Amino acid sequence: MISGEDPLEFQDHWKYLTFLCEGPNDSLLLRRISTFFDPMILRIRIRPQEGIDSLILSLDRSLEKDIPRGPVIAIYDQGDLKSGYFEKLQQVSMHNPCFIFSPVVEKIEAWLMADMVALKEATGLEYNGPLPTDRIEDPKRFFLHFFRVSVRQKKRGYLSRERDFFRSVARRWDYNRARKNNNSLDGFLSLLVERVPFAVKKEGPE
Repeated sequence: MISGEDPLEFQDHWKYLTFLCEGPNDSLLLRRISTFFDPMILRIRIRPQEGIDSLILSLDRSLEKDIPRGPVIAIYDQGDLKSGYFEKLQQVSMHNPCFIFSPVVEKIEAWLMADMVALKEATGLEYNGPLPTDRIEDPKRFFLHFFRVSVRQKKRGYLSRERDFFRSVARRWDYNRARKNNNSLDGFLSLLVERVPFAVKKEGPE
């Protein structure tokens, strides 16, 4: 489920479009997605938190700081939600029309693996599904296994750490390719067009 329905109207005092996310891996993909927007309208700020607890528990404080300067958009891994967290997101959204939230199903690795071109370039291996990648039951585990197979087969032996795996794909990742293979990513990008249409590049996504 995603938040909000009506498009926001641009305010002259807005300077930023702020993204909140769970951690540094999420921020890597959000940096790639930032090219979706016109930098002449609003500057993009990405604020990674220290996991889902930090994201939710510091939400009021984050919005108090950032909402006066422009819309705030939060993404979270659906698989990380704890009891009461979704209700908190809904409550905050009801009281802050400029706060938008959208889930990643189930983990950010599902968005990452949806760009099969980037995945093959990074690993040397073909990805054969499941598709859409929202269907992967444990995307993080699946992704790490995929990369470790690549390392064992000597295709990318110079990569050894989980962070290296993610970065290797992320720097090649293209949201237009990925959205075709992941429903929650496609929904997120569509939500951005619906809610903050003034900020999206008028000539269309790259």
